[in-house]
Amino acid sequence: MEDAMEIDIDSDDDAVASKLEELQQEVSRVASEPSSRSRSETSTKSLSDSYFETIVENGRTYVNDTYYLPNDEDEETRRSIVHQINTTALSGRLTLHHVKEDVSRILDIGTKPGDWAVAMAERYPNAEIVATDLSPYDQSNLPPNLLFQIDDAREEWTFTEPFDFIHMRGLKGAFPDWKFIYGQAYKHLCEDGVLELCDKGPLQNYTSVPNSYLEIYNGACQSAAEAAGVSLGLEHLQKEVVEDSGLRIFRTQTIKIPVGQWDPDPRQKSIGKMALVVVLERLEAESMRLLTKYLGWSAEEVKDLCAKVQEEILHPEAKPYPIYSSDFDPHNNGFLFVGGGGGAGRSGVKNKITLIDTSKKQQIKEIVDVDLSSNEDSVSSLAVAQSDENSAVVFAGINSSIDEQKQGRNDHLRSFVLQYPGHGRRSADGKTIELPDTPGRALTEALCKSPLFTPDTRPEPETYQRVLRLSRRNVEHNRRLGAAATGLAPIGEVTIFDASKSKVDQSDVRQRINVGQNQEAADVDIIEANDYEYYVAYCTDYDIYVCKVPFDKSAPTRSPYPLYETPFGDTFSKEKRRPKFRSLRFLTPRLLLVLLNRPQRSGAELLLLEISENPMLGTIALRKSLHNGIRSATALSVALLPGSNPSQNIQHVIAVAGQDISLTVLTLDHSPRSRSSYYFKQYALFRDLHPIQMTSLSFSIWNPPSDPVTATPQYLKLASTSMSSTVVVHTFPLVPTPSPVARRKPGDPPTRYVLQQHQSAGSEAGQLGVAALGAITMVALGAFILQAIIEIRGGGPEYIGAKTWLSKPLRDKIALPYMFADMQIPVITDSLPPVESPLKKAYKVVEESIPHNAEELKDSAHETAQKLKHTAKHNHRRLRDLLRRRLAIIEASSNDDDEDIDDPDIDMPLFSQVFGDEASGSYSDTEDSPAHSHDTEAPRTPTLVIRAHAPDDEDGTHRLVPEVLRSEEQLRRHQSEHEGEAVNVKRWEDLKPHEKRSWMKRMEDAGVWTLQEGEGILKGVFFSEVAGVVAGIAREGI
Repeated sequence: MEDAMEIDIDSDDDAVASKLEELQQEVSRVASEPSSRSRSETSTKSLSDSYFETIVENGRTYVNDTYYLPNDEDEETRRSIVHQINTTALSGRLTLHHVKEDVSRILDIGTKPGDWAVAMAERYPNAEIVATDLSPYDQSNLPPNLLFQIDDAREEWTFTEPFDFIHMRGLKGAFPDWKFIYGQAYKHLCEDGVLELCDKGPLQNYTSVPNSYLEIYNGACQSAAEAAGVSLGLEHLQKEVVEDSGLRIFRTQTIKIPVGQWDPDPRQKSIGKMALVVVLERLEAESMRLLTKYLGWSAEEVKDLCAKVQEEILHPEAKPYPIYSSDFDPHNNGFLFVGGGGGAGRSGVKNKITLIDTSKKQQIKEIVDVDLSSNEDSVSSLAVAQSDENSAVVFAGINSSIDEQKQGRNDHLRSFVLQYPGHGRRSADGKTIELPDTPGRALTEALCKSPLFTPDTRPEPETYQRVLRLSRRNVEHNRRLGAAATGLAPIGEVTIFDASKSKVDQSDVRQRINVGQNQEAADVDIIEANDYEYYVAYCTDYDIYVCKVPFDKSAPTRSPYPLYETPFGDTFSKEKRRPKFRSLRFLTPRLLLVLLNRPQRSGAELLLLEISENPMLGTIALRKSLHNGIRSATALSVALLPGSNPSQNIQHVIAVAGQDISLTVLTLDHSPRSRSSYYFKQYALFRDLHPIQMTSLSFSIWNPPSDPVTATPQYLKLASTSMSSTVVVHTFPLVPTPSPVARRKPGDPPTRYVLQQHQSAGSEAGQLGVAALGAITMVALGAFILQAIIEIRGGGPEYIGAKTWLSKPLRDKIALPYMFADMQIPVITDSLPPVESPLKKAYKVVEESIPHNAEELKDSAHETAQKLKHTAKHNHRRLRDLLRRRLAIIEASSNDDDEDIDDPDIDMPLFSQVFGDEASGSYSDTEDSPAHSHDTEAPRTPTLVIRAHAPDDEDGTHRLVPEVLRSEEQLRRHQSEHEGEAVNVKRWEDLKPHEKRSWMKRMEDAGVWTLQEGEGILKGVFFSEVAGVVAGIAREGI
C-alpha cells in the first residue's frame, strides 16, 4: 500500500508528500491500536490511494470525481445538524426500529461525520459498531467499540461476519444501482437482521408554487443527476425495489419536518429552525457539482439561483401566485387587476389581488398588492364594478373557509374598494399620471361578504363561484347588472344581481336561474338591450339559454329561453359525441359569439348566432374554424370599437386562448342595423405566450375620443394570464378611418377607429399563398432575365427575342465580351461530334476484311494499330507547337500595342506550318470561307479547340485533337453537327479545380504540356469533351 501511495506523489511537492505521510501514519496508528480490530478481521477489501485524495472544485472539496456532495467542513457541520434534527424528531431515539440491548454487530453505511455511529457506540457499549464512508475520518477519541473504515459501498462488500442491524441515512443520489446495495445488505445481515433507511423528500409546500425558483432548482438538479446516472428522488424506497433483493418491508413511517419557525409548538419550532439552516446550506452543496459538471453551468449561475431560492424560502410572502382572473379598469384603461393565490392552507403562497400599470407598451409593473386571508380560498373570478380618478371597487369570487362552509355559510362574493396611490389619474383618453416606481400598499377596505347562491348543505360542500360577469359600463348612466355562476354545486345556479352598488347582499338579487341537476354554466354574459332591460345568456355543455332580465326589482321575472343546442352526430357517423360549448359573449343584443370545442380534442371553432324574437331562436350566421394547433380552446374575450353614431359600422376584436398556449386575435366588422356582410378576419396569432395553460383573457375598455383630429394615439390592450403567475399584455394600435385630416365631402361617414391592419398577419393559408406566389414570381423573373442574357450572348435559341426589343447600348453591355462575333477572346466548345475513334475504325476495317490466313490478319491489325499510334503522337506534337506559337502571338501582341496580331509573319506560319492550308483559311467551296462570307468577319486570332477522345489504344493515353475555328459560323456548324450529344465546352479560366487537374494530367501524359510551362499558355484556350468521356476522364484525373 505504501508503494502504491508513493507512485502518485510528486517528489517536488513537499506539502503533498508531508500530508500523505501524515495520513499514512494515522492509518498505521489506528490499525495498531488494541481497541480496534484490524481491517483483515472485518473486511478483506484493501484501500487504494485514491481514497486519500481530495478534489477542489468551485471552492468546495470533494472526496472523488463522481460523488456529488462535498466532504468539507461546512458539509460536515450541516450533516451534524441533520443528525440533531432526526434525533429530536424521533424523541431522542437514534433509530425508528427498536434495537435490542444484546445486539452484537451494527453497520453504518455513509457515516460521515459519524455522529450517529458514535452515539450508537455509546448507547450500545457491548456491540461492535462498524462505520464506513468514502472520506477519511479523524479517529481520535473514538469509543473503543467503534471501528471506522474507508469503503465504497458501490463495490462488493467483503465483511467476514454478518450484522444484526444495518443503517443508511441521507444517501439518495449516492448509488446508481440500489438493487445491488440492497442485495449486499441482504447478504451481510443475520437471519433476523434489520436494515433501516432514512431519506428526505422534497419541500412539499414550497414546490407547490408553479414556476418558482425552487421548482427550477429541483428540475435542474434532477436533470443533472440523471445525466450523472443517479436519481435524487425516493424511488429507492419503493416496495418493489427493496423486496426484489429478498428483503421484506415490515414498517414504514413518514415524519414531517417543518422548515422555519411558523409552527407554534416549541419542539417543532426548534426543529424548524434547524431545518431552515440545513435547507439553506444544502442548496449550494447539493447543486454546485451537479450543475457545473453535468449541465455546464458556471459557478456564478449556480450561486445566483441558490440565492433566489433562499430568498423565496426566507420570504414566502414574496412568492409568485397562480393567477386565475383579470379585468381592466373601465375608467383608467391602463390599470389591470389580476387575482389568484394558493388557496387555504399552509402552502406559503398568499391569496392576492394585484393592481398592474400597463400604460407603457414595453413595460408593465406592479403598483399595489392586496393581501387576502390565507384561511380562505383563492380569487377564482374578478371584475371591476365602479371606478373613478382615484379609486376602484372590485368584485371577487372568494370561497369562505372550510369550517364556515361546513356551517352552511359561504360568503363567496366579496367587494373591495382600493384607493390608487400617488396623485392624478390615468383616464380612458390616454392621459398619463405619475405613479410610484415600486409596488406599495394601497388603502384597501373590504366592503362586503355576501352569500348569493343557494346554500350547499352537503357534508363536504364544494360549491364555489366559477364565473363572474358584469354588463358593459354605460357612460350615460350608472346602471349595471352582474351575474355569478356556481361550480361543483349539486344544482347549478346563475344568480343575477344589481352591480351598480359597491355593497351587494341578498336584497340586490334580481333573479336566480336553476341550471339543472349536476349541470353547470360554463360561461355567462350580460348586455343591455334597452332602458331597464338586459339580456343574460349562459351555456352548459350542450345548450345555450337567453333570459330577459329587468333592472327594476319590482318587474316580473321571465324564464330563460333555449336558444341553441349542439347537434347530435349523424346516424351513420362513427363519432356520436357532441361538441361542447366553452364560452360566449354578446356582440350586440342580436348577435351572440360562441366558442365551442369539438369532440376528442379535435379542434375548436367560433359560431356567430343571430338572435330572433317570437320565438327567440339562434341561427348560425357565420362560423370560423380556428387553426389546427388548437386542440381545444380555454378562454374567450371580446372588445368593441364603436362608431361615432349608432348607424355606423363597428368592429369587434376577438381573442381566443388555446390549449396549446396560443392566442388568436380576429376582427369582425359589421353594421348594427344590417344582418349581412359578416366575416371574420384573422389579425394576429401568438404562440407559446406562457409556460403553461392560460387562465383568463381581458380587453381594455376603449371609448372613442371626442375629436379624432386632436386626439392622442389610441390603443387597445389585451391581457392574458396563466397558472404560472405570468401576465402578458399586448398593445394594439388603433387608426382612424377615414383619416380625420383628409378632405371631406358632405355626406361622408364620420371617422371611426379600427385595428391597424398593416400589422395583420393574415391567415396561415393566406400567408402561405402569398409566400408561394412571391417565390414563383421571383423564379419566373430570374428565368426571364437569364434567358434574355443567354440569347444576347448567343448561348441558346431565341425564344423571347431579347435582341429585338432590348436597346442596343444595353444589349452591347450584356453581350461583351462573350459575343462570338467579336472573336478577340478565344472560344472553345466542348461539343464533340459523334465520331468513332480512329483505333476502333481500324479494327473494324480489319475485321471486315479478315483474310483467310490468320497470320496475315495478325500482321494487318498490328500494322494498322502502329499507324494510328503514330498519328496520335503526331497530333500531340502538333498541339504542343500550336500552344507555343499561340503564346508567342499573345506575347507579341502585348509587347507592341500598335502591332496587329494578324500580321502574316506571325499568324500564318503558326497555323500553316502545323495544319497546312486548312489552318490558313483555304476553305473548300462548300464552306463559308471568309472571302465569300458577308455576315461574319474573320477574327484576328483564331479559336483554338482541344478535344479529348477516350483512350482506346494499348497504352491507355487520351488522344487530344486540336481544331482551329476562324469564324463564328464554323463554330455554329460545329455545334449543330454534334447536336444531341451531351458535351461540355469550357474555357480554361472557367474550369473547376478538379477539371483543370484532369486536363493537366491528360496533356502531360500526352506530352503536349509540362507543369514547368505553367497555366499561362492555356489561358483563353477552350476544352471540349463528350459528357461520357468527361466523367471517366475527370475521375481518372482526380
